[in-house]
Amino acid sequence: MPKTNNKKNTVMVMNQKGGVGKTTLSFSIAAAAAKAGRSVLLLDMDPQASLTTWILGEEEPKWSTFDIFNDTSGKKEIVAIEACEGVDLLPSTLDLCIADMVIAGKIRREEILKNFLTNIKGDYDIVLIDCPPTLGIITTNILAAADHIVVPTTAETMSIKGIALLENVIAQLNENGVTAIEEIEAIAVMMYQSFITHQRNNASSLRLRYGNAVLPTAVRKGTVASEAAGRGLDIFTYTKEAKKDARLANDLAAITMEILEKFNL
Repeated sequence: MPKTNNKKNTVMVMNQKGGVGKTTLSFSIAAAAAKAGRSVLLLDMDPQASLTTWILGEEEPKWSTFDIFNDTSGKKEIVAIEACEGVDLLPSTLDLCIADMVIAGKIRREEILKNFLTNIKGDYDIVLIDCPPTLGIITTNILAAADHIVVPTTAETMSIKGIALLENVIAQLNENGVTAIEEIEAIAVMMYQSFITHQRNNASSLRLRYGNAVLPTAVRKGTVASEAAGRGLDIFTYTKEAKKDARLANDLAAITMEILEKFNL
């Protein structure tokens, strides 16, 4: 039996709509929280492995989050990678695509990740999970393991519509006792362009619908994140070293502090 750990420090970053800045937000929260003195474990649970590629480039990790679900791999030793100072990464590989099939017949399969994290989450102030843009068994595992959820969205109609679907999934899993999360607690507006009328209107509608769940800071659109990824650096380090416009980094730092305060982390 796994040891009990009641520390409520596990945060999932999730939107089943792709292209909403999910990975940028995940890495930036981790890096900014570390700069604020927190120790962070960052899990890449997306088979596309965008976060892992950002940090490792083309290097193949010796251990991946797929091994959490694949108990026949023989890889018992967890190999975390330093993503930046204060942040450990558990990387992903494309193998994670078949995790659903690997665990399909297992008893209490939705609790595999939860049991895994119970043994290590106490070693960190924050456990942050970059989720896949799907609603399969891996996401169910994440919802079972997580204490809090942050939903990144753009101020575009299709991205916002995806939030309602996620709400329904959370409500159903909560009713069935799978997740302790009762509702969407934090929504981060990403890639925001205030000069575009429909984005302003959509952002206003979002705040009317979800109230204080919508974080005060809207993260502006910019190219610095993709540039930082190309260098394998977090956005704060890259902005400073390359002497880039700091507005996007400042937005991400601000929204991180809002998240840490909301979840008391």
